[in-house]
Amino acid sequence: MNMHWIDLTIITVFAVLLAGIVIYTRRFNKSVADFLVANRCAGRYMITISDSMAAIGALSYIAMFEMFYIGGFTAMWWNWLALPVGILVRMSGWVNYRYRETRALTVAQFIEIRYSRSLRVFCGMLSWLAGVLNIGIFPAVTAKFFIFFCGLPETYTLFGFDVSTFATVMIIELSIALIFTFMGGMIVVMITDFLQGIFSGLAFLVVIAVIFFVFDWVHVATTVTEAPADASLINPFRTSGLKGFNLNFFLITAWLTFYGTGGTQVGQSYVASAKNAHEAKMAGIIGVWRGIMLGSITMLIPIGAYAFMHHADFAAESAAVKDALAALPAEERSQALVTLVLATILPVGVIGLLAAVMIAAAVTTDDSVLLCWGSVFVQDVVLPFRKTGFTAKQQMWLLRASIFLVAVIMFVFSLFFRQTDFIMMYMWITMSILLSGYGSLIIGGLYWKHGSALGGWVAMVVGSTTCIGGLILQQVWANVVPTLMVWFPESQFIAMHQDKFPYDGARIALVASIAACSCYLIGSLMTWLILRYPAFNLERMLHRGKYAIKGEHREGVTAPPTGWRALLPGKEYTKGDKFIHFMPPVFIFTWFVFLIVMTVVHQVWGTSDGFWLGFWAFMVVLIVLIGVSTTLWLTIGGLIDMRSMLRALRVAKRDPLDDGRVVDHHSVADEQWEA
Repeated sequence: MNMHWIDLTIITVFAVLLAGIVIYTRRFNKSVADFLVANRCAGRYMITISDSMAAIGALSYIAMFEMFYIGGFTAMWWNWLALPVGILVRMSGWVNYRYRETRALTVAQFIEIRYSRSLRVFCGMLSWLAGVLNIGIFPAVTAKFFIFFCGLPETYTLFGFDVSTFATVMIIELSIALIFTFMGGMIVVMITDFLQGIFSGLAFLVVIAVIFFVFDWVHVATTVTEAPADASLINPFRTSGLKGFNLNFFLITAWLTFYGTGGTQVGQSYVASAKNAHEAKMAGIIGVWRGIMLGSITMLIPIGAYAFMHHADFAAESAAVKDALAALPAEERSQALVTLVLATILPVGVIGLLAAVMIAAAVTTDDSVLLCWGSVFVQDVVLPFRKTGFTAKQQMWLLRASIFLVAVIMFVFSLFFRQTDFIMMYMWITMSILLSGYGSLIIGGLYWKHGSALGGWVAMVVGSTTCIGGLILQQVWANVVPTLMVWFPESQFIAMHQDKFPYDGARIALVASIAACSCYLIGSLMTWLILRYPAFNLERMLHRGKYAIKGEHREGVTAPPTGWRALLPGKEYTKGDKFIHFMPPVFIFTWFVFLIVMTVVHQVWGTSDGFWLGFWAFMVVLIVLIGVSTTLWLTIGGLIDMRSMLRALRVAKRDPLDDGRVVDHHSVADEQWEA
């Protein structure tokens, strides 16, 4: 074990402080709406930081380490290609604004409001299945990180028995997340995620500073320029030989970012927790900015690891890492590489700091996914069959039981599942089991009054079947190839891909989403033009016009802008909101224009490695400077939001009808507003 007592002290103090916060904030949890959506009292900064911590947990950090080690600076270049799509989605409030207006507690509850109860139950079951598959590897990947990073043995002796360290670390990780979730649901989850997000942002800046103290730019420049000619780590136009993380991957990501907005229960739980739809929209815009900074700063860690592994000055130290990697199974080496480098180069104290960050990242993701996917089973599979609701106490205990079941499944899944694809690819395909069809249902349901349940059913079945089939083929491909070779002995395609299924998770997700979208359109057009189904009342579902609820929008606003006008600030905007609204797009579109210009320049005149080295040196400095200022800005705003949220929860009036039940295409809780 390579943990000093100073490192252990940092981790212990961090854990004790979190425990105190959990004990204090649990008192505010008094209803189902409190447990699931923090009684809709969250502000934009709390949502931004908490949601990003839930989305970018320990597994996501490890996945980004893996991606940027392989793709280097070029992975960031092509990743930025998708940013205009992301910022336009957030500026318009695409999906999230209207979803918050529905006041649904879960996405599947919205499905019943918009389509039918049977489709809600089906989507609830599929959502639960996809969610559990998606999060099933979280404990395993995180546990392996801590084993590699902390130098833990494979087994240890307890009461005379050999016990697996891997299993023990997973149990500890999941137990902490369960305690957080049980104690206060979304209120505790959001507040602890927010505080851990602040801590993680500051700690990462320290880690980056240490890494660049160990490596100067000469070390980085020397190594990244020696990459193969068709797998450049600095020139984005020479990446045809990169494995997985190339231009095609990021183009697919851009499409799925647009199509899959609002498709995961985890993200929509934070949207539903916002004070109102405008606050949810502002959180989305700020979230894009924080995502740029967080992803860019994270990139610097694997870049430093690459320099360590390839520069002659570190040959002796890196030899030990290479030996450790050689002892691991082949599928684990890319995940473990950056972790082992960090354990080698970071000094005492910083190791403890990074360990605390990864604990925070693991717990914030685990408690969020446990809450969201555990609640789906009760809210969308069990509750729709109840003619009368549960008491708040009964429903919250059922939610806790379901959450515990999800934790057990995650543990067992992580013990036995064999991962064959990159983490990022696996996450795409498993989530696309749901997103491939959900994207059509959500977009069509919120924006098209003729979207129908028939279109929804066909989209969900086709999309999920395609993704599940692809996931199964990835697992059994090596066993299927001999049979295929017998059937198609002349096939060069099969001969070239004997060891691994030829299509990764991103490409399978792309095919599934396009197929599902087409089926939704065909099914809905049939019910509209042939079966003559009446148009759906979107105004009532969105609580607009005569259905508007007091306090859900700024005074005098009952029908927010639609169409292209949604991209511009409306009546709900303050002067500060307008600045926030335009700040990320100005940066992003300036960058996008530069990307287009450089593409033309490269195609006409070519670009040298010297130019790209200078460019990336400038970007590293810019990223760090903006990262520091962004961290301070969000920290101040978030602390103000947290105080406001706790004050609101102290005096909030709890509605016992606000429990997720739906009658005649509207939530039961809406009846009091329409009376």
